[in-house]
Amino acid sequence: MLNKLAKDLGAEKGKIYAHITGELKIVSERAYCASCQGVIQQFNKMFPNIKLILIDGVK
Repeated sequence: MLNKLAKDLGAEKGKIYAHITGELKIVSERAYCASCQGVIQQFNKMFPNIKLILIDGVK
């Protein structure tokens, strides 16, 4: 999902897009796996002014 959003926003690998702002809520029934966490970190670096709200079903 984040890969598609980055592509839709016109992102290119290695660039930072601080001028793009917003908020995105992602809800998962399970904990985020290591691979997903890596993608989330990459997205945060590329789009530092898009606030990600992550919710999981872990209790």
